[in-house]
Amino acid sequence: MINPTFIKPIIKYINAIILLNQPIAALQTLQGKNIHIAIAEFLQVGIHFNAASIDILYPENEHTLYALRLFIPLKAGFRFITTHNLSQAIHAGLTFEGDMEVAQSLQDFINHLSIDWEELLAQKTNDVFAHTLFSFKNKTIQKMQSCKDSVLQNGVEFLQSEANILPLHWEFDEWVIDIETLRDDVERFAQHLYSFNNLSR
Repeated sequence: MINPTFIKPIIKYINAIILLNQPIAALQTLQGKNIHIAIAEFLQVGIHFNAASIDILYPENEHTLYALRLFIPLKAGFRFITTHNLSQAIHAGLTFEGDMEVAQSLQDFINHLSIDWEELLAQKTNDVFAHTLFSFKNKTIQKMQSCKDSVLQNGVEFLQSEANILPLHWEFDEWVIDIETLRDDVERFAQHLYSFNNLSR
């Protein structure tokens, strides 16, 4: 488990952004709230929102009341960093317990900040590592988008080719009518045959 103090530079960076972007309406809504964040099995940290900054709750008090608890698998965390969208992260596996309005205010707060996650990582590691990681991230996203577009295009082409093979709606209706007519003709023929057999006895 990573010590929560590991993210102190991140908190410092975010507070600097908050200072440059005052006032932030969502921050006013979050003021006085505590949010607990658990990232996979690596990090658990409590965050307290003040009027114009955020603080780490460390060491955490077991009696601390949290308005929101976020449970973030690595996939969901990666999705959040790449999209800055809490809804996308939830789709990728992020779950939460607590006040939905607080969750929405947190999303609004994050959207307002437009955090440069690559710069944040560079401050804690080094520029080369951060650049390499985020370049890999961008290439991965581009590759996934390319695969998605390819599958979509292939699907469209398949449907277009099938459209030339399958009968049109009116052709299918006429075929159904022909089948019903043939069925009636067979039934009438069977009745005539039955009547003929009775007469010939």
